[in-house]
Amino acid sequence: MYNDTLQNKNTSLKYSNNNHFFKSNIINIRHVLLAAIVASFNILFYDNLFASLIYVLLELIILGYYFTKGEITKYIGSYLIFMCLSLEFDVLVGTGHFYGFKNFRIFGFNLGIITLVPIVLLTLKKGINIKKIKENYPLIFKFASIIFIMNFTGILFGLINLLVNDNNIQNISNSLTSFIGKSYSMISFPLLIIIAFGYLLTWESDRVKELNSYLVAVLIGVVVSMMVSYVSGNFGYYDLKTLLVTNVIQYLPFTLLIPFYKHFKSSKVIVIAAIIGTVLSLMYNAQGKLIIMYIFSPLVICIILWRKKRFRFLLLVLLILPLVLLFVIKVFGLLTETSLLFEIKLNQALSLLKIWEPHWLINMPMSPRIRIIELINILYEYKEKPWMLLFGKGYMGSITDHVGMLGTTFIVGSFSTAEWDNGTFYNVHGTLSTIFLYHGLFGLFFYLYMIKTVITNVTKNPWILFGGFWFLISYGFSATISSFGIAALLLGFLEITQNKIALNSNLNQK
Repeated sequence: MYNDTLQNKNTSLKYSNNNHFFKSNIINIRHVLLAAIVASFNILFYDNLFASLIYVLLELIILGYYFTKGEITKYIGSYLIFMCLSLEFDVLVGTGHFYGFKNFRIFGFNLGIITLVPIVLLTLKKGINIKKIKENYPLIFKFASIIFIMNFTGILFGLINLLVNDNNIQNISNSLTSFIGKSYSMISFPLLIIIAFGYLLTWESDRVKELNSYLVAVLIGVVVSMMVSYVSGNFGYYDLKTLLVTNVIQYLPFTLLIPFYKHFKSSKVIVIAAIIGTVLSLMYNAQGKLIIMYIFSPLVICIILWRKKRFRFLLLVLLILPLVLLFVIKVFGLLTETSLLFEIKLNQALSLLKIWEPHWLINMPMSPRIRIIELINILYEYKEKPWMLLFGKGYMGSITDHVGMLGTTFIVGSFSTAEWDNGTFYNVHGTLSTIFLYHGLFGLFFYLYMIKTVITNVTKNPWILFGGFWFLISYGFSATISSFGIAALLLGFLEITQNKIALNSNLNQK
């Protein structure tokens, strides 16, 4: 039906001629303009219901047009722009009354989910060539397979623990509804985007490279939204007043690294956007993760240059690195004086790294401290219930404060009041704790596998960094972060495969 052999030969010839999957279409002006417009509208009219309805309706018309034309790659690319540039959490916006593509709901389901359903229906109608994906795209197949297994075991063991009332979880009001909600949030976006990608690999494999320019457009759109927020005075909130921006801002540090990849180095627009985004994010939207990633960016740059054997460029970087560090220290000093949020988050980030100090954990600020206490409590949980260690406790799997370090006083922004009142905690923070609690050793081994995969392939394609960050740091946290991260990771895996095809084709021709 699919004529795999002929298609593989055509694919090899195509990428042999082009020599690289991402040789062109890194910047598409139409995609950048679309992202800039969407980002601007999301900031300017975030609390205006009528205006938001109009531009969201226009977004749906664009998606409908591409769907009826059968251009599903453009559909998914446009979807990523609309979804990833949406505002998501009311605690960061500063109000519960805000609107946008992600926040509009029909029968309780947001548009981010609803607009992926047509792709699922189309997939059910036309099918996915799983054999082709397994043979031609092994990294994608392995990743998708393990995610599906984790989804299954997460539901199964989570439901079992709920039914046996593990840690008195049923004492939490609406525990069954909470379990369904937790399962939905963990499964929906990874599952739907993987299915959509499977459709593209089966039916539009020659056009998937177009997603590259859509992802770049999203990153530029993030910077545009920050600039519009600053100029318009529409600010958000994160302990203090911040620029109003999507959660995808967490990927900005990696944008600085993109120019160091050979086939992205000529993209001056990306460089300019990265610099502006870095300055604005550190001044107004500093987070512990962002600061740590910016601190380690020079090390990643050196690794990229070393592995790519660009030794002259590496030598130049090492020569100017002391000057850069002095400049960064000066800038950090100025930011500490002018930005209270930056000072708070810098201290939190540095305290997490100072493991040599006495009473390191006790003196640590609350945000990173809770994350470490969670992990310790998970270890104690499995010590008491070792039969759950292999596949974990499933979705909504819970812990109690075994070590007594959380205390009994409610901590704002940590867990829900229902969890505190019951002394049972399931909304743990960070990917490592989430994976280990919900999926046990199976999830932990997959986590280690993903670390190895990212480190092995980090110099081959920038999207591996973005996607690796999603899974290793932000898995299950945010729909917008997940949408961008999964798409980036799958696209990065795809390029690695296409590079091998091109290399093998060139060797065969010689």
